[in-house]
Amino acid sequence: MGRATTTGAAQRPPVHPVDEVLPLGRTLTLGLQHILSMYAGVVAPPLIVGAAAGLRGPDLAYLVSAALVMAGVATLVQTLGVWRFGIRMPFVNGPTFAAVTPMVLIAHGGGGLPAVFGAALVSSLLGLAVAGRFSRLVRFFPPLVTGTVITLIGLSILKVGVQWSAGGVGAPDFGSPRNLAVALGVLAFIVLLQRFARGFAGRVAVLLGLLLGTAVAAPLGMTDLSGVARVDLVGITTPFHFGVPRFELAAIVSMLVVQLVILAECTADALAVGEVVGRPVGPAELAMALRADTAASALSSVLNAFPCSAFAQNIGLVQLTGVRSRFVVAAGGGVLVLLGLLPPLGALVAAVPAPVLGGAGIALFGTVAASGVRTLGRSGFRGPHDLVVVGVSLGLGMIPLAVPTFWEHLPAAARTVLDSGISVGTVAAIALNLLFNGRPGAGSASAPPLPVPRPPSEGSAAGAVDRRTVLTGCAVATLDDADAEYERGHVVVEGGRIVAVGPGEIEPRPGDHRVDARGCLATPGFVHLSRDLRTSVAPGLSPDRLATLDDEFRIAVARATAARLTLTGHTCCSRPDDDGVFAAAAPEIGIRLCETHSAIEARPTSPVTGDTARARLRAATRDAARQIRNGDQLGSLEPGKLADIAVWRLDDLAHVEFDDPVTALVAAPPARVWLSLVGGRVVVRDGRLVTADEQEVADAAARAARALRQHTGISDSVT
Repeated sequence: MGRATTTGAAQRPPVHPVDEVLPLGRTLTLGLQHILSMYAGVVAPPLIVGAAAGLRGPDLAYLVSAALVMAGVATLVQTLGVWRFGIRMPFVNGPTFAAVTPMVLIAHGGGGLPAVFGAALVSSLLGLAVAGRFSRLVRFFPPLVTGTVITLIGLSILKVGVQWSAGGVGAPDFGSPRNLAVALGVLAFIVLLQRFARGFAGRVAVLLGLLLGTAVAAPLGMTDLSGVARVDLVGITTPFHFGVPRFELAAIVSMLVVQLVILAECTADALAVGEVVGRPVGPAELAMALRADTAASALSSVLNAFPCSAFAQNIGLVQLTGVRSRFVVAAGGGVLVLLGLLPPLGALVAAVPAPVLGGAGIALFGTVAASGVRTLGRSGFRGPHDLVVVGVSLGLGMIPLAVPTFWEHLPAAARTVLDSGISVGTVAAIALNLLFNGRPGAGSASAPPLPVPRPPSEGSAAGAVDRRTVLTGCAVATLDDADAEYERGHVVVEGGRIVAVGPGEIEPRPGDHRVDARGCLATPGFVHLSRDLRTSVAPGLSPDRLATLDDEFRIAVARATAARLTLTGHTCCSRPDDDGVFAAAAPEIGIRLCETHSAIEARPTSPVTGDTARARLRAATRDAARQIRNGDQLGSLEPGKLADIAVWRLDDLAHVEFDDPVTALVAAPPARVWLSLVGGRVVVRDGRLVTADEQEVADAAARAARALRQHTGISDSVT
C-alpha cells in the first residue's frame, strides 16, 4: 500500500510494545533497573514517619519491609491488572511523599501509627469510592495541560536527583567534591552509553551506570554494607502489626486532603505514562489506575504501609530506555516483594550511595520534563494565551521548590495541598485553560472551537459516543506526519476520540461496537473549505436574492447541502457566509462547523504538491484541517485526535482494477461513503444517513427547487 505496510497481519496481529513479552533474562535485568531507580523513594517515607513515631531497630526495619512488599503488590496490580483494577501499562506505584508531612503530624499528635493507619484506611476507601467519577476529569487534560503537568512533574522530582548527587539531605559531606564527582561521572557514563552503545547495552545504561558508580564508590568508603548483616533473614508483614487502627476525625480530614492530592498526581502520571508509551489514557484506563492506586493504599493501611501513588522517575526510565513493556515493570514489582520478604536483599540494594543514584536521577527526571516539553510542542502554542497558561502554571507549581517556606503561615490543611507543586500546577493549568480556551479539551487559545454535532433524535440509529467502536480489517490511511498506511489495520474510538490506530486486526472488548470493515479504506473525514456555499445551495443566485426567499426554501436547501457533504465523506465544514440557516442545519445532519475569520484562511495557501492520489487526499484532509487552524485535532487518524472518520467500500467492480486503495478512492471515488463517524458518533451507516430521513430531505429540497424555478427563472438548482 505504499508506506509502513504490513504482511500476514491477519494471521498474527502485532503486539503493542506495552504488551510485548521480552526474554526472561532481559525482563529481569530491566526490571532490576526500575527497582534501583525507585528504591530510595520507597524506603524514605517509612524511615521518616517511623522515626517520627519513635520506632527504632527491628520495628523500623519492619516498616520498611512492609513498604517494599506493598509497593511491589501495587505495581503488579497496575501492570498486570486484576479485573477493573490496574492501568495495564508500565506504571510503578509506591509510598507517596505527599502524605509524609500529615502522617508525621498525626504520629506526633499522640495517636501514633494506629491513628496514621486508621486515617489512611478511611481516606483510601473513600478515594476508591470516587475513583470512577474522578477519572472523568481526563477531558480537562488536552495536550496543553498535559504537557504542562508532565513538565512540572519532571522539574519537581529533579530536585531529588540533585539532592542525591550532593550526598542526600542531612549528609555530613553534603555537596563535597567527591560526591559531585561520583554523580557527574555516573551521569556522563549513562549519556555516553546512550550515545554509543548498541542494542541491549543502551537500554540498560542506567543499571550499568548504577553498578559502575557503586563499584567506584566502594573503595572511596561511600558504600556501607554493614546493614546486610544486621537485618533478619525473612520478613513477613502481618495485619495491624502496630496495633488496632484508631479513627480520629482531625487525622481523617487531613488524610482526605492528601487523598485528593494523590488522585490528582496519579491522574497526571497516568497521562504521562500514556504519552510516553503511545497508548492514550481515556476515562476507562484512568479509572482502573485510580482504583488500583486507592485499593493498594487501603490494603497498605492494613499491612503497615503507607498510601501509594505513581513514581514519576520510572516514567522517565521508560522514556530513556525506550522499553515500554509492562511486563518489565511487573518483574520489578515482583523483585520489590522479594526485597520486602528477604530484608538482606533490600539492605544490599540500599547500599547504593546517594551520589550514584543522583547521577542517574538527573538523567531520568530530566527526561520526564523533556517528555512534557515534547507534548507542549504538539499542542501548537498558537497564541499568546497559551504562553500564559503554561508560564503561570509552571510558576505556581515551582513555588514549593523555589521557596519551600512560602506557604508556612497558612493552615496545615491548606499547606498539604499547596506544598505539592504538582497539584497546584495541575489545578492552575486546568483553570487557566478553561479561562482562555473556554471549554474542557481545548488545547490552543487561538484554535476555533470544534462543536460536536447534536445527538440525533430519540430512537435514531446513530451510534453513541460513550461506546467504544472498533474498526478492524480495513486498509488504513492515517495521513499523519509519517503518512503511515496499513494494508489491514484497525482504528479504535472511545469518548469521541481516536485511542488506537495500527496494523492487524484486534479482538474487541465485551460491549464494544465492532465494525467488520474488510474490503474498505479508512481515512480522516474530508474538510470542506469553501465558506461560500451558494454553489451548493443555488448556483447563480446572489446573496441578496437568496435572502429574499422564504425560510422553507432556505432550510430545505441547507439540510440538503449538509446531507450531500456528509454522504460524500465530509465531516467538517467552514462556517459559511449565510444568515445562520446552514449553521443550524449542519449539526442536525451530522457535520461539524469550524469558525474562520477570512475567506483566505479557508483556501489552500499553496497548490497540491504533485498530481498524485495521496497529495489529493492530504489536501482534502490534513492540509484542509490546518487551513482552518485545527490540524491538532482533525485531518489525520492519530491517537488523541477527534474521531472524524470516513470509511469507503472499495471491493466492488468499479475498483477491481486498482491494487492501491488510496488510488482507487481518488481515481474512482464512490458515490457515497460507507460509514462516517463525527466525534465518534455514527452519522452514515451502509451508505445511508442515520441522522435524518434522506427521502424527506430530498423531497423538501425538490419542492423548494421547483418553487425557485417558478419564481426566479433559474433553471438549475440543487435537488
